[in-house]
Amino acid sequence: MLALATYKTLSWSLALNGKIEAATHSAFGVLKHIDWLFYLIPGSLGISTLFFVVVTLNALKKNMAV
Repeated sequence: MLALATYKTLSWSLALNGKIEAATHSAFGVLKHIDWLFYLIPGSLGISTLFFVVVTLNALKKNMAV
């Protein structure tokens, strides 16, 4: 579920960043300088996904050894 959420938010942020890059209105000028903020949500979801995968695999290995 987290991997799917990461994928969906990454595609959302790429589409949003593309719209901002294509916009010529001056109000979006500020957003062009902070476009890296759009990647914080997918990045944090991706890191948490990897964390939970590692924790789950370690628990599985621990239970299989018993």
